[in-house]
Amino acid sequence: MIIEERDIADEKGIVGKIASTGRGSGAASARRINSRGEKSTRLARDIPELAAYVGDTYPYRGSTTMQLARLIRQRAADRLVGVV
Repeated sequence: MIIEERDIADEKGIVGKIASTGRGSGAASARRINSRGEKSTRLARDIPELAAYVGDTYPYRGSTTMQLARLIRQRAADRLVGVV
């Protein structure tokens, strides 16, 4: 989910009371849970600039585990042929 300015503002009052970082992730999560089925919570998939980092099936560019594995394989292959 996308943390909105209102989420950060909502958490400012609880920093220190519940060991919140005040960055809005808790408020954004609560908003998403409380408004299921509504379009009030933007997700990364709703923002065109973030499309490269989300997906439903492998391989999508945002799959962290798959991206790390690909990078490790590529670096190993580069070392074998003397690129690095």
